[in-house]
Amino acid sequence: MPPPASSVTPYDALLLVSFGGPERPEDVLPFLENVTRGRGIPRERLSAVAEHYLHFGGASPINGINRALIERIEAAGGRALAVGAEVTAVDAASRDVIGAAGHGEHFTHGLGHGVGLEIHEAPGISALGAGTLRAGMAVTVEPGVYLPGHGGVRIEDTLVVTDDEPELLTLTSKELLVL
Repeated sequence: MPPPASSVTPYDALLLVSFGGPERPEDVLPFLENVTRGRGIPRERLSAVAEHYLHFGGASPINGINRALIERIEAAGGRALAVGAEVTAVDAASRDVIGAAGHGEHFTHGLGHGVGLEIHEAPGISALGAGTLRAGMAVTVEPGVYLPGHGGVRIEDTLVVTDDEPELLTLTSKELLVL
């Protein structure tokens, strides 16, 4: 049963941010303990699994693979996001990179959409979208790869289409922050 409305404040929330796996040898065991918490896995078993990570220097190889894929997707999308570009071509530019990496079936939504008075506006930047980009349009570019049973990654940027290269409005870092 949910708590009574009077006990919920506007700040009651849960934020879960996860990316790949451990980045350093000293992160391996705490990472494994975190992702298996509440499952009763013996510490000896976690230590045995941790040994596998140490063969890769204590960092999950998935982290580097994901970073390289994200860089290629963003580069392709940035080149395609131009005045006069068909929205289907912009979607295809990123979708082709994801497909070449073997994850085509794991990119299950359109690449982005227009932003204006509403957060989701035309044009829809997808394989089913219609229209061309014009200078001054604010759009999102948000490729995502979702692996069933494992999780996924989605990076969302908001940009303005210009006569030169797109202007990035999203100023947050994409670097992994360990808090």
